[in-house]
Amino acid sequence: MDKKPFRVSNQGGGKNHKPSWRNAGFVALIILFGLVIFASTNKPDELKEVSFSQVVQQGNQGELKQIEIAGNELKITKQNEENPSEKSRKEEG
Repeated sequence: MDKKPFRVSNQGGGKNHKPSWRNAGFVALIILFGLVIFASTNKPDELKEVSFSQVVQQGNQGELKQIEIAGNELKITKQNEENPSEKSRKEEG
């Protein structure tokens, strides 16, 4: 058997371990990075309200790519756009 004395290391979270500013900066950077990703993926659902006659005019001029109809609400996607950017209402019937 080995008769070396048992040595207690102060590394690994002992009471005398002081927090490092580098670690705090790294954690802050990770949090900031997460917030940036969240903000960029969480697009607001605010669509610009336009009149129905304006939607018809844009459609006749070929400016619209798609119109989604849900009840009386229209979601309008213009050419060269991936998501709807405008909304309108149609009359019943």
